[in-house]
Amino acid sequence: MRNAPTTPLTLSLLSLFCIVNSCKEHTPPSANEAVIVLPSEAIGTLRPGMSLQAALKSIGPGFSPGPKTNWGDDGLFRQPWKSIRLGLEIDAVSETENGAQAIVSITATAPSRLDTARGIHVGSTRKQVETAYAKEIEEGVETDSSPRDQDMILISTEQGDMLFDFKKDSVARIFLGDSGD
Repeated sequence: MRNAPTTPLTLSLLSLFCIVNSCKEHTPPSANEAVIVLPSEAIGTLRPGMSLQAALKSIGPGFSPGPKTNWGDDGLFRQPWKSIRLGLEIDAVSETENGAQAIVSITATAPSRLDTARGIHVGSTRKQVETAYAKEIEEGVETDSSPRDQDMILISTEQGDMLFDFKKDSVARIFLGDSGD
């Protein structure tokens, strides 16, 4: 794996938007905080906390921006970016309306074939997810590791969530980042 350059902008973006989901009454994140769900986790090359510009460059064209909105609770500007062709949605935030954006969450659905850092993609089986994330499921990271008749596995850390939604025991959606809870 290549090391990212450590420019002031990179360091600022990496230290952007830490979301603490375990405390529902926490103070809103500042723009100097970073989302790091599981330290080595990604969907393809996309990671929460990376700059939107770098993400779009690594994935390529095909994303359409949604409307940019100011969420009054934290004062940040949020904007979804979606590619139906790639099966990806990226949610990005910035401190100002025209400021640099950083990724807060990534969602993969069909037809995406991007893998997580542990080789899980849309279409993987529930057993593959349970095997790949067994340590988190068994060692105390808060999970909703549901019985076979449930439709999801949620791995929740203080910084964010990783969610696998299933249809007929196959991954239908992967979410990584700040769930906004």
